[in-house]
Amino acid sequence: MRYHMIKKNIMISLLFALSIFFLWKSGILYTYSLSPVIKENQLHIFADWATPIKLAICHQLGFNVFYTSSCLNYPFNYGNILLYIPYFKSLEKFYFFYIPIIICFLFIFSIVSLIKPKNFFEFFLLILIIFAPSSLLAIERGNTDIVVFLFIVLIVYFNSSTLNFLILTLVSLAKYYPLTLMVNFFIEKKRSIIQIIITLLLFIMTFGFFFYLTGESLELFQHKLKMISPTWGNQFSIRGLSLVLKKLKDFDYSTVLIISYIFFIFSSIVSFKIFQKSNFISKVNISFFEEKLFILGGNLSISVYLISDNVHYREIFLILLLPFVIKLKDNFKIKIFKYLFYFILFKYIFFIFANYFIMFKMYFTFIYIKAFFDIVLVSLFTAICVIMNIEILKQFTKK
Repeated sequence: MRYHMIKKNIMISLLFALSIFFLWKSGILYTYSLSPVIKENQLHIFADWATPIKLAICHQLGFNVFYTSSCLNYPFNYGNILLYIPYFKSLEKFYFFYIPIIICFLFIFSIVSLIKPKNFFEFFLLILIIFAPSSLLAIERGNTDIVVFLFIVLIVYFNSSTLNFLILTLVSLAKYYPLTLMVNFFIEKKRSIIQIIITLLLFIMTFGFFFYLTGESLELFQHKLKMISPTWGNQFSIRGLSLVLKKLKDFDYSTVLIISYIFFIFSSIVSFKIFQKSNFISKVNISFFEEKLFILGGNLSISVYLISDNVHYREIFLILLLPFVIKLKDNFKIKIFKYLFYFILFKYIFFIFANYFIMFKMYFTFIYIKAFFDIVLVSLFTAICVIMNIEILKQFTKK
């Protein structure tokens, strides 16, 4: 039965992958969803994947990659550990073409395997997720956030303490923000308070050691942050509305941002009361697969949404939250999660159409609506995540 399911998911994933290939090859992808990366009159796919590898090559050639240089007109703003990726010229096509293809296929396969559609609406949601602008952009660019996504799935699926420790260390050194995944040490297995404290201290010491060993420093980290120029268009960030209104309407950035935070906090509190009243927490077990996936994906996606500027491809992390929503909707028939499911469905439909009008018709009003929907959706997930984290804290204090 399990083999049959894997085979079925592979076939569905291949169908999706071939469909995306057709959209790319025919040019439809660049007509309705995203802008191509053109350099020296050539189309570049997997551009985000290629950048850290090229910068690592520049570093090995002696260039200062933390500033734009003649080697590559793009500053290095990843974790320094990526500068030490071994590179072999004879395997150039493997590095820049075959690896990202494999990773992108695994990304599609993991989405199909996580959603596991059982009816028309869930299969429709799966199609919307695969062809959402965030997913298509991440796949076409070969964005490294896909790797973080896959590692989170591996962490939850294998539930191996040693493997999880290694994965969390590597991805945190490479991208920094996965440090929020440290909550996994509280839920991956039953541990005493002393064991959890020792594990956390060991992780912090290991991370700090390699942080220093790879040439990182607080000053360099701050410099990298300054090198990131936020885009004002399709953002997955609470700052998105502030960036747009400042750009298009000359509104005061700080005022709009404060209002956005106030609305987010208010929506989260109201949502918290509603979800708390549903008493869904009594029906779940934080050691189960969907629950763990929600906790890790929720803490990560909410954190990046609130504290950083993100191009909308980081919305892919919200996919990790959906199996839990579907589980509560289907298995426990909790009405509020049924409504949440249909709201997510509607948001994906709106996102696909709005992205087209924003990108190609310059109807920027849709950006304001998307930013509003993002705040509402993330506040709903925040409320659920807070309840889940409180449950983790309760179990922790009981020990």
